[in-house]
This record gives sequence, C-alpha cells and structure tokens, in this order.
Amino acid sequence: MSPIAPDRIPAFAHPRPPCSEVRRAALFNLIPSPETLPSLLRRTLDIDTTNRRLAFAHVLAEIPPKSLTLKQRQTVLGRGLRDREEAVRKAAKKLVAKWAEQLDRGGNDPEGLFEAFIGLLDVHSAEGKTVAEKALEALFEVRPDLIEGIELTGAAWRRGNR
Repeated sequence: MSPIAPDRIPAFAHPRPPCSEVRRAALFNLIPSPETLPSLLRRTLDIDTTNRRLAFAHVLAEIPPKSLTLKQRQTVLGRGLRDREEAVRKAAKKLVAKWAEQLDRGGNDPEGLFEAFIGLLDVHSAEGKTVAEKALEALFEVRPDLIEGIELTGAAWRRGNR
C-alpha cells in the first residue's frame, strides 16, 4: 500500500472514521506534512488503544520534535504521558527518549541535552511545567544513565529556574 497523498486526506482525516482498522491504515499511510499533521496528532486521542499507542510509537517517533510547534509538543506529550492505558503511556515515554536522542546528536554532554530537551517545552505556564515534569520523569525512567551524567551547577540551576 502506498502512502496517501495530501489531496486524498479528506477521506481519511475524518475525526472518527467508522472502524479502528481504517483509522490505523490512515495513520500508517498519511505522509507527515503540515496538511496531514493535525490528522496524525488527532490519533493520539483515538478511542482505540492500539491506534493511540501506534501514534506515539511509530508515527510521532519519526517526526522530529522541532517540526512540531511548542503547543503541539506540549499537547502530544501531555496526552500520552497521562493516558489511561499503560501501553500508551509506555509508548509516550519511549517517544520522549527518542526526542532526546534526536537532540543529543551523538554528543557526550548530558547537561546540554537536558537544556535542549527543556527548550522543547513551555516551562513558563502551569500546564507546561506539569508536562515538562512528567516528560523529565519519563526521560529519566527510560534513560537512567542520563541522571548520572548531570551535575547542576549554580549557573545551570539558575538558567533552568528562570
């Protein structure tokens, strides 16, 4: 099956097509673009647990975090990390680790990675702080090796608490 072109989206972009298999097919076959992104992000709210999990584990994992707006990143992580199903929360945690991996660029600077990751999120609003805390907990759960490498000096601590 070939990917769906953006001009064919209306048939698949309906908020709730009749069956989960149709929504899953659309999820895997829509080419990520500014036109298709809202439809792809909507699958994080799908009534089917498998579709929500796959939205995080396969589709969003392939989209660089900087391709999403701040609000989209915040919304996606908030939905996934607070999902009622453990399988979806686990997929969202892996997405957090994948995003951190993409930011790392093979470097050996956990503090720089930490700052870059925080930069993806809005830590100046109450909702943003809640999502950022959950995202950091998820990151350290999935990548405990990062905690060992971070030393928050006075300057780094002040930058992070502005």
